[in-house]
Amino acid sequence: MVGLVFGRVRLAKSRSKIRELEKEMMSSHAEILEIQRAYVQLENKFEEHSIPVISMKLNGKDNSKEKATK
Repeated sequence: MVGLVFGRVRLAKSRSKIRELEKEMMSSHAEILEIQRAYVQLENKFEEHSIPVISMKLNGKDNSKEKATK
């Protein structure tokens, strides 16, 4: 009889610990999703105001290739 009571108490503690860990995981996941949402909004904001990028060629590499082919 005593073993049954101790077993139930241990089981109840385990279940409460599991519920606590599940709540912690859910809040952690919600925080990650909120951060990702903010990041995407920030990316979209910068895409709307993007500055065109002009690629620059390195003269040393381009000239050496041209001289080798000539």
